[in-house]
Amino acid sequence: MRKYIPLIALSFIIAVTLVLFIITKKNDDNETLSHLGLPKQGLLGQPIVVSKNHWVLVNYWATWCKPCIKEMPALDALHKAHPNVTVIGVNFDHASTHKIVNFVKRMNVHYPILDQFPAKQLGIEHIKAIPVTFVFGPDGKLKESLYGEQTQEQLERYIK
Repeated sequence: MRKYIPLIALSFIIAVTLVLFIITKKNDDNETLSHLGLPKQGLLGQPIVVSKNHWVLVNYWATWCKPCIKEMPALDALHKAHPNVTVIGVNFDHASTHKIVNFVKRMNVHYPILDQFPAKQLGIEHIKAIPVTFVFGPDGKLKESLYGEQTQEQLERYIK
């Protein structure tokens, strides 16, 4: 039995090392936007997580903006159809959190919604009009600024 003790100890050390490697690797692959000063989740509790090789679409909208409302189903469909795309909606009309939450629930939106403006943290100079969708590539750089209502097909052209 004593001759197996070194083998058991070595097996234990290898197992611990493997577990630590997997945990470290997982944390490297999934990085929240908290380093930009953004919350880790949207107003309805949806996590805001960006993995390596992810596209990020940040859409500014308002409850009174008809084109914004019209494109929300396209953004939601994109969010559901593409696991390598993170869609984040940002309310632009300074509505109360209660009003935004009720509106988003009525619209049946599943992507995370924020009630703060992360433009500066994302390196966006200023918002000229809404709706606008900022497309960030997997490298984290701004690739496109899409002003006006977008369809799912139009958005998919930018994430390939």
